[in-house]
Amino acid sequence: MKLKIIVFVIMSLLLVSIVNATCTPTLDKTDYIPLETATVQVSCDTPQERGQAYTITWNNGTADIETDTGTTPSTTGANFFETLVIPIGSNWTNANVTLTGTLLEGTDSFNVTGGQETDVIKVTNFIKDNYQWVMGLIIALIFIVFLIIFSNRGEEE
Repeated sequence: MKLKIIVFVIMSLLLVSIVNATCTPTLDKTDYIPLETATVQVSCDTPQERGQAYTITWNNGTADIETDTGTTPSTTGANFFETLVIPIGSNWTNANVTLTGTLLEGTDSFNVTGGQETDVIKVTNFIKDNYQWVMGLIIALIFIVFLIIFSNRGEEE
């Protein structure tokens, strides 16, 4: 009877190690600012994780904001990467990136601070709001270039 229990325990441990595969998603940083690119590196270290379909979900702490899908590398231990450009105006705490798929699981957390849209100078709005001034500046610069070219035409080198 003891032999059966020992064999059962050993077989259970072997089966758990075969079925229990974990890829590890790791962000390049824990704190970001808007317009920065967050990069997650995923490392899978068991043969069962090779060639598996995966989903990486980026969540801002309250809602999913991006989902990336793919297939894990066919080589054990080969890393793969996904990225997210942090949108303007973002202020997130406890945001996370989560890896899911068959035999795949893992998560990492991050924060985004400094996301005030008014802090970013929007050139397009500046041009639109100051169209006449900007066009005058462009015409003046063109005029100056022509003046320099034509004033040097008669001079010998």
